[in-house]
Amino acid sequence: MAHKVTDQAGDNSLLLPTTEAAKQALGNPESLNVAADAGYSNGEQAAACEAHGIASHVPVTRAVNNQGDGTLFNRTQFHYDQ
Repeated sequence: MAHKVTDQAGDNSLLLPTTEAAKQALGNPESLNVAADAGYSNGEQAAACEAHGIASHVPVTRAVNNQGDGTLFNRTQFHYDQ
């Protein structure tokens, strides 16, 4: 529907511009549902999309677990079980 090339290190400020371009490409429907990866996660952008009739479905950006000793969900604790 739409794309944008940027030299920005992150794309969390591009949700609204990209979805507006997609909405225009679709003939400006009253509402639009979009899905994006966590890199687009930004509360300000999500609120702006909602104000423009765009429902965004974007997971929040999760940081590395910095609580405890770092062994929670350590990959060595997972074993394949057929």
